[in-house]
Amino acid sequence: MKKEVIFLIVLLLVPFCSASNKGIIFTNELQGVYSMRDNINVEFTVEKDITSSGFVEVVLDCEGDDLVVYRKYQEIKSDFKNDFSIDFPALLKGDCGVIVKFSGFKEKSQEFEISDRIDVDYDLSSKYLFPLENLLINGTAIKKNKDLLEGIVKISLDDMNKTFEVSEGEFSASFDIKKDTPPGEYRLLIEAIEKDADNVVFNHGEVSEVVEVKSKPTSISLDIDESIRPPTEISINPCLLDQAGGLIKNESLIIKLFDPNRDIVFEETIKSNENLSYFFTSNSTRGGWEMNVYHGSIFLSKPIYIEDNKELDIEIVNSSGSSFFKITNIGNMDYEGVVNVLFKNSTGEEKVPINVNLKIRETDDYPIELIGNYNLSVQEGEKKFEFRNVYLTGASVFPEMKIGFWSFFIFFLILIAFIVFFLIKKGFFLKIAGLFKKDKKHPEKISKKVYMCFCEFEKWFDVSDFLKKYNLSFNKINDKLYFIIFYSSKKHGEKLFKFAEDLM
Repeated sequence: MKKEVIFLIVLLLVPFCSASNKGIIFTNELQGVYSMRDNINVEFTVEKDITSSGFVEVVLDCEGDDLVVYRKYQEIKSDFKNDFSIDFPALLKGDCGVIVKFSGFKEKSQEFEISDRIDVDYDLSSKYLFPLENLLINGTAIKKNKDLLEGIVKISLDDMNKTFEVSEGEFSASFDIKKDTPPGEYRLLIEAIEKDADNVVFNHGEVSEVVEVKSKPTSISLDIDESIRPPTEISINPCLLDQAGGLIKNESLIIKLFDPNRDIVFEETIKSNENLSYFFTSNSTRGGWEMNVYHGSIFLSKPIYIEDNKELDIEIVNSSGSSFFKITNIGNMDYEGVVNVLFKNSTGEEKVPINVNLKIRETDDYPIELIGNYNLSVQEGEKKFEFRNVYLTGASVFPEMKIGFWSFFIFFLILIAFIVFFLIKKGFFLKIAGLFKKDKKHPEKISKKVYMCFCEFEKWFDVSDFLKKYNLSFNKINDKLYFIIFYSSKKHGEKLFKFAEDLM
């Protein structure tokens, strides 16, 4: 019985003794979240029933990564309460706890989080921008532990990078969109940073956003020759360009072409990058032209210089029994020059020069004296006309004249002259005169005969040289028609026959 009582007392005492041998107890409550480099304070007591000595070791444990933050040799006396207060920086991140070890005892604190994250929030003035507009950014930066950031934000947009200060968790920034920034979508990146004196970043946060730079018509391009010799057709391909020189399609442009007198000779509406053509005729006015292209307030002017163009159009006309060249000045300048005509047939060839003097758009006829079938080659500057197997009827004595007042007037003069000549030849006027002279038995003998000759010349014929040759004097009726009076003397008679032969 006595042994049983002693065993029962021992069983009752063992739990009591174990409870008194306490070891390590945490005495403060840790935060739920810490940011990197935050100070962590941990407080605990170590008690032993018996005097013990060894290293008191404090370890930061974060998801398997351990960092000893405190280690010191201590002697713990029995029944003596030893208090510890340890401060250390949060150098690991993740889900963490503090482990305290001493003399075979080990105790872990409550879990907490260490994070390097900074939460960034912001507002933009606009997500859609045009060149030269200003992007405004206002925002906040708060660390994971809810502390307001004192640091910087780095903001990048395309190739633009800027740094701004963060004070009490707030920042403001602005970006000027360059005038030549190409249209498109761009990534806006905002980075909040906390770093130490050695520029080592230990807390960081970033957000990104897509902003769009809109296309803005900025200029017009037009590639055309600035010097043109007509006749020429040019291709017109105007392009509307954005701020970066990129093509903008499907936008309308107005094209106007001005001649040297500032008269609009061509006006058209065309889409950007489409093609149209304009033909400069052979007689387009020479000098400085101008082509203008319009789109709203955007304007482009291109000078065009139209060069001299000396050009003829040559036709062969058979009319009223005569053949002649119908030559028209289709150039943009007065034509003065020689046209060489080569006549060829089975019997041989003959080269005939024609002196041409024509104003712009003027036409004149030049007679062809040859008769028969010919192949004609007309060389006019760099231009060559070919006429194959043409039947020529020769030049008529009186080419066609336009019927009008002067034609009737000339015909009337010729008729009167013919009547007068006929009456003189018949002695009509002498007979009349004889009636008034009764004292004379016989009329006077006619000592001379008078002839009146009418001649018509083409413009190309040089009348002055012809007159000098025969020492004659013509009386001019108009630019083509002349008349001359001959007497029946031997001297004048010979001259008349030679003159008539040359005319034929």
